[in-house]
Amino acid sequence: MRYLITGTKSPGRVILGYDGNGLLCEVQVEDMPSDAAQEWPFRNAPLREQDVQAVFRAAHLKFQVLKVTFDEFWRKYGVKEGKKETMAFWERMPEAKHQLAFSYVDSYRAKCNREGIRMQYPASYLRAERWIDHT
Repeated sequence: MRYLITGTKSPGRVILGYDGNGLLCEVQVEDMPSDAAQEWPFRNAPLREQDVQAVFRAAHLKFQVLKVTFDEFWRKYGVKEGKKETMAFWERMPEAKHQLAFSYVDSYRAKCNREGIRMQYPASYLRAERWIDHT
């Protein structure tokens, strides 16, 4: 899952992403007013998704689950074949699978590069639920 973290004292935003195993795999920091504020998420972001609520409630920060859009997935995946078919399949998938599919793309790409194989077309990646291979 991906979370948007905001506070009341700063215009800054932090996006944290967790993979299918619940481990931190993405940190994005935007509009932080100082270097110290920009470093805070890297020092304090919970490594395990199960700790998100406790950590950010204790710090009096707001957090919300971000939905992954098809366009975000399409940009990240990189292989640009079969967009219409991929979008139709994406729209039939539950939101939880959107999160998993999106989170695993980088690992899947790295695995393909290591093994010298081509990435599947995006619709095939979704149909085969390739993120399950990672768990």
